[in-house]
Amino acid sequence: MGAWGVKSYENDETMDNIDDNVERKESKKGIQRKWTTKSLKGALQNSEFSCDDPQCYVGTLRMALESKCGLNSPRCKVTEGQLNEGYRRATSLIKDKEYLNRWTDPKKKKKELEFEAEMFKTELRKIL
Repeated sequence: MGAWGVKSYENDETMDNIDDNVERKESKKGIQRKWTTKSLKGALQNSEFSCDDPQCYVGTLRMALESKCGLNSPRCKVTEGQLNEGYRRATSLIKDKEYLNRWTDPKKKKKELEFEAEMFKTELRKIL
């Protein structure tokens, strides 16, 4: 899995997927990513780094939202469909006991997934 934390983007596969699709620059402030609608779409559809994997999808979408992508962002628009899919995948991981038990602290991972699912749900509420 190559994970170093419980956030869904804190693993090698998801970060490789993001780095493959989103322009990045290193500066004194750290790594800065230039998200666009096109790069987000590419990252969520990328099969080379198996973003078919629910964790990769959830992690990529979370990082995009934390990087100021959103429903009303002119630079990096997140769609209702992407948010619904992220919510669906996050909730499926929450229910997957086998997946959760692979983590050192399954309860902590489940709590983080619940946070991510709520993040997507909150964004979806902005549509209503």
